[in-house]
Amino acid sequence: MNIAVIGSGASAFGVLLRLKEELKKSDIKVTVFSKDLNYINNIFLENASITKSKLNLNQSVNLHKNIRHNFGHTFNEIKIENSNNLIYDIPYSGGLSDIWSGSAALPLDQDLKNWKIDNKEIEPYYKTISEQLPLSGRIDEINDKKTSFDTRPTKFVNSPPIKEHTLIKKLINKFNSIPTNDYFRIYTNYVFVDTKQNSFSKCINCQSCFSGCTKDSFFRPSKIINEWISNKIFSYVNDVVESLKIINNQYEILTKSQKKLTFDKVFLCAGPLNSAKIIINSFDYPLNDVYLYDIPTKFFPLISTIPKLNIDKKTFGFSTASGGIILKTGNYHHLLFGQLPKEYFKAKIGNNFVANALKNILNTFCLYGTIYGSNKDFFTYKLAKDFKLISSEGKKKTSIDDSLNNVIKKLKKILFTKGFLILNNFSIEGKSSSHYSSNLFNAYKIGVNGMGEFSKNLHICDTSTLGHASSSQPHTFFIMANSYRIANNAL
Repeated sequence: MNIAVIGSGASAFGVLLRLKEELKKSDIKVTVFSKDLNYINNIFLENASITKSKLNLNQSVNLHKNIRHNFGHTFNEIKIENSNNLIYDIPYSGGLSDIWSGSAALPLDQDLKNWKIDNKEIEPYYKTISEQLPLSGRIDEINDKKTSFDTRPTKFVNSPPIKEHTLIKKLINKFNSIPTNDYFRIYTNYVFVDTKQNSFSKCINCQSCFSGCTKDSFFRPSKIINEWISNKIFSYVNDVVESLKIINNQYEILTKSQKKLTFDKVFLCAGPLNSAKIIINSFDYPLNDVYLYDIPTKFFPLISTIPKLNIDKKTFGFSTASGGIILKTGNYHHLLFGQLPKEYFKAKIGNNFVANALKNILNTFCLYGTIYGSNKDFFTYKLAKDFKLISSEGKKKTSIDDSLNNVIKKLKKILFTKGFLILNNFSIEGKSSSHYSSNLFNAYKIGVNGMGEFSKNLHICDTSTLGHASSSQPHTFFIMANSYRIANNAL
């Protein structure tokens, strides 16, 4: 049997991991379709010593504009620390980016219910995924009081915790010193990053996570998938898939360069936007509109009223702490806390000495916070027939902004009692969190099923199957486990 896997992100990783196991007992051949799969992998191996060109500092940009994707359109202000290349100067995301592939939060029970996924069904696959990757965290943070709002993957931890920033330690310790608050909690992030002491790619706490991991210690799907291809486990086609055509119960794949290849079974893992484009090109635009959903974000400075003068010079540069605030209505808002990465200051100021001095000063008392909308506060984008994304926010944008401001005010009161002050007058609207899902199945009036089966032997394995926005977002850990589950059911 010839099988095609389209994509190289987290969902493709889950599918290929399952297919890799199947190769041992079945007569199958697997081909991966992904454009420039090894592009970023090569960045970490080449040109480490070449002087970087000056950045364009004339634009007014904020931190998250520099480091975030927005439907595949990327920004290029921040350079990767050990390369002359721009890590985000490419029109791809998912498996081709290394930064956000570290997230290991679990989805909420309420989100799984909306996505029609049983928690008991998917949980075994978290174990399967975690056995393949380094999952850094603290096992001792396990709380017997499990709630439906607990997103910590504590029982899957297999690597030492990340090194926390001094103020992050203070923030977490302040909340761990009292019994858990049912409406607010904070703890160290759980991430897929190599922290093992004797590892060649061990995290060196250089704080460069936002612009590219200098030791390549972050899990990146494309890195592992590329290794599998190099070892001749899977075949590889370096091209973009345009459409599929059913011919005699098989699928003919047409690529951008006009290649035509035929397969018995297809796993589509291109992400909700690109999967929708491929499906529309293949089966025409559906009678119902196709929508993409995303959770908005807001960023705010967090000031310690009692500064920590002794600052760890090298700590984890990713958002080091996670948390959640739950309103009485049951709405969950995900939180991230961390220090500003050094590349941000360099990009804004230009002078390395001044940038480092300013960072050291701010590190004594300032963190940044990120708050995400709940599963009721989400943006909707219509994917038009010409593939333009049309925002249908309207008045909802104002109401979402008001909702997030309201939560920040509640959070401000909680944090102030612990010695931290939120400057909510300086909060910045982040617009997109870049964690998309879509209604693709509903648009084509196809019932969502455990095999992700869009049509016979065509399985969609990314967040297109969710059909609803989320509150904790479909993080990497869930995406990999869910695509593995779908592939397992499909086989």
